[in-house]
Amino acid sequence: MKRELGDDDIRRSFAELRAADERAAPRFDATLAAARAAAPRRAAPWRRLVAAAAVLLIAAGGAWFAMRQHRGSLESAAVPAAASLSRWRSPTAFLLEGPGDMLIKTVPSITTSTEELKALGVKDARGDRS
Repeated sequence: MKRELGDDDIRRSFAELRAADERAAPRFDATLAAARAAAPRRAAPWRRLVAAAAVLLIAAGGAWFAMRQHRGSLESAAVPAAASLSRWRSPTAFLLEGPGDMLIKTVPSITTSTEELKALGVKDARGDRS
């Protein structure tokens, strides 16, 4: 049979667990000293700044050179690419077509007058023939 634990029993069990954890844990000072000893020395901040500036300068120079070199070819190639994209059709577009697509894709024309509808014998909304 399962024994019911009271609040005091649970509180005492947690206190014992906490005490066991505290005994097993290393001291914070020792852990911090070990981490500082194992950490590699970082480069001076000004060296990182110089390296970042050099990378940015090289990237900007490369971009400028590439744009200067291909400016004419980009302008002439833009128009045919746009035209070919407007005519592109997916090879699986037929899968989206259904038998009633023409009914959905066309807008009905309401040019028939009420006299023509009466002549054809079309019922009105109330169901009476007008």
